[in-house]
Amino acid sequence: MYCIQSRYYDSKTGRYINANSAKSALQGELNLFEYDINPMKYVCQQTTDLSGIGSDGKISSCGYSDLKPPVESSYKAYDIYLFRLREFQFQTKFIIKSLKTYLKKINQNICDSDSPEEFASYWNKIKSSDVTILDSHSNPETIFNGLNTDEIRKLNKINCKALIILGCTAGHYSYVWDNIAYEFSKKISGTTVASDGTVYPVFSRTSESTYTSKDDIDFDKLVSLKNDKIRDNYGWIVYRNNNFNIAWYNTGMKVLTFPSILDYLQRIGYVKF
Repeated sequence: MYCIQSRYYDSKTGRYINANSAKSALQGELNLFEYDINPMKYVCQQTTDLSGIGSDGKISSCGYSDLKPPVESSYKAYDIYLFRLREFQFQTKFIIKSLKTYLKKINQNICDSDSPEEFASYWNKIKSSDVTILDSHSNPETIFNGLNTDEIRKLNKINCKALIILGCTAGHYSYVWDNIAYEFSKKISGTTVASDGTVYPVFSRTSESTYTSKDDIDFDKLVSLKNDKIRDNYGWIVYRNNNFNIAWYNTGMKVLTFPSILDYLQRIGYVKF
């Protein structure tokens, strides 16, 4: 890690950890983690944490009065694919309720997948998806009871705007270019969200359910297995496929809700619903 004035550069990923000023990036003019392409046009201002971009320094605070749902959400139904272990069936109603907070109308497709074979049979039939959610136990190398990085590489690439992986350490930074989140990011046309740390969900009937990314013993074990220095958990991270390469971003978010992450991705221009 290198400190370059007010920004930190990670030579492992070839990217800055914290973002450049958000103003022009919100208009789709800049990559947040690269030097400004035209120094005569842009001025490098004070850096901002990626978690504050597009939401005035906050990510959809409790009550969600700051949410800006898609304009078309009042009449358009969005295609949602939820892949789940059967043991996680009880979580589905909370996920659907949370998605409707932001997208309002959805076409839900539930894919029960207790094996790699079941998962692949559903995945390879998808033609287009606005949001795909993977609800399963996981580690950096496997998900859905044995679906590993080699088998993910064999899946079809699908047209998907946002893929959210709820499994633990699916985006573990010590495996940054060799984890399941990275492999899945190559199998969709859009943006992949995953957790660096262990995921602790809290389900609520009266408010938004949350998914908190934490560093715990299991997280630290994965760090040590890669002989990395002990570090803090980056929280929820993003892989973005721009059709030329895969870029890794640190959102700075430790707590995820579906309205907050979808709102965040749309405001910074990573997806358009």
